[in-house]
Amino acid sequence: MTSTTINKTVFFNATPDVVWSFLTDKDKLGTWYHPARADLCEGEDYELFETSDDGTQKPIVTGKVIEMSSPHKLVTTFIVGPFGGNSTTLTWVLEAFADGTRLSLKHEGIAEAVGEGAVGLLMALDKGWDEHFARLRANAN
Repeated sequence: MTSTTINKTVFFNATPDVVWSFLTDKDKLGTWYHPARADLCEGEDYELFETSDDGTQKPIVTGKVIEMSSPHKLVTTFIVGPFGGNSTTLTWVLEAFADGTRLSLKHEGIAEAVGEGAVGLLMALDKGWDEHFARLRANAN
């Protein structure tokens, strides 16, 4: 099977420190992505959750923080339900650019996690990252 990677680059009218806080702070994650149970910390597992209409919370994304180099690089594993417990890798790179920040995301190992029929999930993840980044841009700028 061919390795698959989603690459995204987005720009923000905010410093790398500000954008970094939206990637790692449990409360700020919830403004554009999914709330976290705790701030992300290197070497620690993380859990992002969604709240149902009846108020119960369930994990929607889980993983482990592999590397944190504030405010420049964040590497985590990333597991969602369709991966059947298999892990993919997210690498976030933040660079000061002009008066703001260039954020690059590399999401690797999707086809390997899913197996056959990965194209539908790749398309959904690609679209999902675009939607999340639009909310991040609205909150972080």
